[in-house]
Amino acid sequence: MVKIRVLVVDDHTMLRRGLTSSLSIEPDIAVVGEAANGEEAIAQFRALQPDLVILDWQMPRMTGPEVVGALRTESAAARVLILSAFDGDDHIYHASKSGALGYILKSAERVELLAAVRAVA
Repeated sequence: MVKIRVLVVDDHTMLRRGLTSSLSIEPDIAVVGEAANGEEAIAQFRALQPDLVILDWQMPRMTGPEVVGALRTESAAARVLILSAFDGDDHIYHASKSGALGYILKSAERVELLAAVRAVA
């Protein structure tokens, strides 16, 4: 079985590790790396070439749109799923405009997250 190779990016360690643990138990998903900020995300993306990046929309050092733009510059085929606490059409619009292929709230149920990961991948 081919697994979806995922890079998880969030500046909150507990959330990032919980997300990684939750995804890792799925037979079709392999978390290949983690990053705590945009600079680390870009470096990990270059090194690991994941199929999908789950990216926190608001982080220190680089904003979500900046990171998405950099990832899409690295690879036009970069697939990014935004993970955010911010609900609202403005945020979703800006995520889509920046090149993200999906947007999910941090308050979403696990089943919704898994569906989003599989759909974006």
